[in-house]
Amino acid sequence: MIKLRPVTEADADLLYEWVNRPDSLAGKLATKSKVSKTEHLKWLATRLNDTGTSMWISEVGSEPVGQVRLQRPDEGNQNLFDVDIYVRAEKRGLGYAGEMLREAADRVLRKAPDAKLRAKVRNKNHASMKLFESLNYRKTEEAETYVVLMCAARSANDRFVPNTSFSRSLAHYQRALKTIPQATQTYSKSAVNFVPGASPLFLDRGDGCRVWDVDGQVYLDYVLGLLPVVLGYRDPEVDEAIIDQLGRGISFSLATELEADVAEALVRLIPSAEMVRFAKNGSDVTAAAVRLARAHTGRDLVAVCGYHGWHDWYIGTTTRDLGVPQAVKRLTRAFDFNDADTLATLLKSEPGKFAAIMIEPAGIVDPEAGFLERVRQLADHHGAVLVFDEIVTGFRCAIGGAQARYGVTPDLSCFGKAMGNGMPISAVVGRRELMQLMDKVFVSGTFSGEALSLAAARATLAKLERCNVTDRIAAAGRHLSRDFSAIIDKRGLSQTMSVEGPDWWPRIRFKSTTELSSKLATSLMRQEMAAAGVLIGSSFNLCLAHDSEPILEDTLRRLDIAVEALATALGDQDPGSYLRGQGLQANFQVRR
Repeated sequence: MIKLRPVTEADADLLYEWVNRPDSLAGKLATKSKVSKTEHLKWLATRLNDTGTSMWISEVGSEPVGQVRLQRPDEGNQNLFDVDIYVRAEKRGLGYAGEMLREAADRVLRKAPDAKLRAKVRNKNHASMKLFESLNYRKTEEAETYVVLMCAARSANDRFVPNTSFSRSLAHYQRALKTIPQATQTYSKSAVNFVPGASPLFLDRGDGCRVWDVDGQVYLDYVLGLLPVVLGYRDPEVDEAIIDQLGRGISFSLATELEADVAEALVRLIPSAEMVRFAKNGSDVTAAAVRLARAHTGRDLVAVCGYHGWHDWYIGTTTRDLGVPQAVKRLTRAFDFNDADTLATLLKSEPGKFAAIMIEPAGIVDPEAGFLERVRQLADHHGAVLVFDEIVTGFRCAIGGAQARYGVTPDLSCFGKAMGNGMPISAVVGRRELMQLMDKVFVSGTFSGEALSLAAARATLAKLERCNVTDRIAAAGRHLSRDFSAIIDKRGLSQTMSVEGPDWWPRIRFKSTTELSSKLATSLMRQEMAAAGVLIGSSFNLCLAHDSEPILEDTLRRLDIAVEALATALGDQDPGSYLRGQGLQANFQVRR
């Protein structure tokens, strides 16, 4: 995680070295020639004693990577700050510049919420212009040698204002219900999972880790579209890749080179990947993996553990099985996570009949020591194809998925969600022997090679690897888990709720003993979280944009406000009377 610390006199030598680099902005000291040490010390002393100047050294661990300065100009405008940034040459292209600018702006805007930020960029420095534009700076002046960009105050992001009005959400909900079942396309995004009247139901836009609802209210987003957004909304590198490809075209009459580019990246990153086939959704590739396994083994039965999508072969094992033929339901059997004995018993019950074992290898809880290894052994012993459903774990648990983290390699794997930072793309990958069956097994889609999503995936994979995103997400999760647990304890709710799960995917769990009380507690929690400006389900879905000290501090401040209100409600004899909207109606859960 990037950390900003204030510049002190002890940093004089470091800053002096940076200011005289050929790639530095010599304008810092209002001179175009080499700066002397005496000049620099005088300039630094002036800046350190100037209440209108804020300067920070940015560090990763204990290593300094750059400097950022916000300074009131000599124009007498108390609300205007000039922005200056320097990143060491060998640290550029790693996403640090954007994070430094965001954090510095966050700190200044807390003290001066009506401030405006101004950046002056050399006319041909296109990379810097794109960086500032991605942070909502807009060009206001263009001279022969420079461009001026301005960013208005973002006070709505930084001052807590309780969210109370959801009139447009409710009105649009009634409108959408007339033409769209459940008023949305995804069960987990529907009103049954939130509190209509006390939480947003429709969003308008997103930026970084924030989203705005149709009523104009802003939230720190810990849903992230159900986990596809791994870098943040409007990531400049991914957006640039999409825009560049848009100028070339979207869907073509033949394949593009992008397909091989992304496939080669996946083969390099994922242990089980020797060949790749793309699709659009997680359900597409889990169904493809089952078909491949059946073709390879000549068997019909499938053992499952986790959530594997909406297609008949799997959803027939759940309570959402309406419309699935009984003959199809009989072909799929479920077993329990971290209980290899239940799987062993299942496989023995009909020997030689199971084509595949499909499992989410990690998630709500980590696999116990030896569990995945035992599953691998059972698959080999019974001649079944082992499939890891890494739709959730891929590029989050580790860049190569849970199989890379835990050292157990399946025969086939399914990836999606975070692969395109929000663009629709998924992939089934696996051993060459199995994947080559697609020469005969029909798995085909008009949009499987759609170019915008492939371009986004190529850019996303490159940034995930270059910026060490999975480790940074886990670090942010550890921070939230530790400090949110302390808030729960401080508010006297440690016997009622807890934060559990792996660092990369912490979850809030209520310890209620009945379904009714658990639903009510969850409804109240989501209501109060929304009021505090936090959009969340039951888990902290994290992205790179959350890896910021001001963002995490702001999150914890808002969580404390929400938990204080929750404690008041749960401590009352009639907690249901505190609901300001309709409580949760959802009753579909497959991960326990």
